[in-house]
Amino acid sequence: MGGSDANWVLTKQPNVRVKRLGETVFLEVKLIQRPVEVTRSLTYTFSVQATPVRPPTPHAREFCFSVEGERNTVGWEGNWFRNGTPLQAYPQERQNRDWTLWRQWYPRGLFPYFALYRVGSESEIVQEKSQRWEDGKPVEGPPYNESRICIGSKPWCDWLLKWAAESLKYEEVGGIYLDVCHLARCDSPLHGHQHQDQFGRDITARWNVQEQREIHKQLYELCESHKKKLVVHALTTWWPSVHGWAHHLLAGEDTYFKVNLDRNASTSDNPWAYTSTVPLGYWKTLHRLGPGMLFLPQFGRASPESDLKRVQPSRSVLGMIAAHGCGLYNMYINRNQGEKLYRELLEPYADADFYPYWESNEYAHHPLLVSFYERPSGQRMVIYVNPTDQLVRVGDRTVAPRDFLLVDKRGR
Repeated sequence: MGGSDANWVLTKQPNVRVKRLGETVFLEVKLIQRPVEVTRSLTYTFSVQATPVRPPTPHAREFCFSVEGERNTVGWEGNWFRNGTPLQAYPQERQNRDWTLWRQWYPRGLFPYFALYRVGSESEIVQEKSQRWEDGKPVEGPPYNESRICIGSKPWCDWLLKWAAESLKYEEVGGIYLDVCHLARCDSPLHGHQHQDQFGRDITARWNVQEQREIHKQLYELCESHKKKLVVHALTTWWPSVHGWAHHLLAGEDTYFKVNLDRNASTSDNPWAYTSTVPLGYWKTLHRLGPGMLFLPQFGRASPESDLKRVQPSRSVLGMIAAHGCGLYNMYINRNQGEKLYRELLEPYADADFYPYWESNEYAHHPLLVSFYERPSGQRMVIYVNPTDQLVRVGDRTVAPRDFLLVDKRGR
């Protein structure tokens, strides 16, 4: 992803392409696609990022939100709720004495809520978050405006790191929940995000890729030093070089408009989106990023007035989650079905090796997607996912349309 279009002269043709020729893969970058006069030296900086960017999180599938007795996120100023009651997340607030009460229901750790780009305008820290800066020093800016929020604001980054470090000192805290982590652009000249390129063109905004990567790395290292976890919610999409710096990454909200085709939360009903609309190529990328993947389905959120949370649509997405080796954020689906999958597969097979259907054909059964998990003991759990609208037989059992089947097996 480019930081900006400075020093690039583009047309409508693709400017970055990956080509495969036999056993060789070529990266083709077209910097200048039409004749131009170059009067000054042009400088470009590139990097190639392997994935995963860090070793995969061990036992990642054992980690789950919204299952009774598991973890819980807590929030502030109405941004995050449990049973409709906002709970203060920052240790400077007196209400944090409530943390010890919540711990009896969530003995595996509370996760205070932080957000990179969003904060209530009435908050005491909003000025720090929107503060502009020049040469590393705060600069007085206009009144609060969400478009001015920038992770390149040093006062805001300092505030985040300060209170994240304070939160992690508490025994009942299991880590940090970091929300609103999509990459954003900033147009503030006092953040260095407006300039002229070498062709004399005004560059009015820049993506803050490097600044956000740095704050992710610092928060990740902070959690590591306390032997706790950083959980990141990227909202729309993710980049390995930035969001790879986390122990767990929430995917799924980026599929919202696949489930909610007409973008009307009261009428949409696309119950088979995860088997018929979301491509398999998307699912296959999830385990390549490094962090443990907690998939957040969007049924209930997309259409709260519909029947999307009923058993069968929920089992369709749960089957796809399990067949692709993901973990689960048990929200916006049938909660009982989500907890059942967690207790029967994701938790007991958290330390198992995962053999996906696109790499192993040992239990292949067309047209099913068949993956399996193998424990060190040799015990296996095979999952058969039926993405079609027809019933399929497996031996003396059947897999219903848009459903899945779990089968215990011994090793070879």
